[in-house]
Amino acid sequence: MSVFHPKLPSAASPIVRRVTGPSPIRQLGSERKDAYAGSMQLHGSTEGNLIAAVRSASRLRGQPVHADTIKHWADLLHHARQELSTNAVLPSESLKRLVEELEVEMTRRPK
Repeated sequence: MSVFHPKLPSAASPIVRRVTGPSPIRQLGSERKDAYAGSMQLHGSTEGNLIAAVRSASRLRGQPVHADTIKHWADLLHHARQELSTNAVLPSESLKRLVEELEVEMTRRPK
């Protein structure tokens, strides 16, 4: 038995929706920001990106990884090292540790 509701469309009347521009979908986290003069863009903090990269690298250990992913990890390390070397921000111990962990994961990858 089907129930008819006057406010809801029936199966016989399809819903047509026009899309007139970009979807108003919002992304979680901060907006994109240029990491440095390269083409990489970060979403969120450097520390958060390093955590994600270390997790991915350790999860994918021994598995083939796309060259773009390896380049992103290398660019992220470059950016993190630059951030650590600036005097504008006091480097956190966790940022140093994450850089070291990702460096170790990168050296374990077959060339």
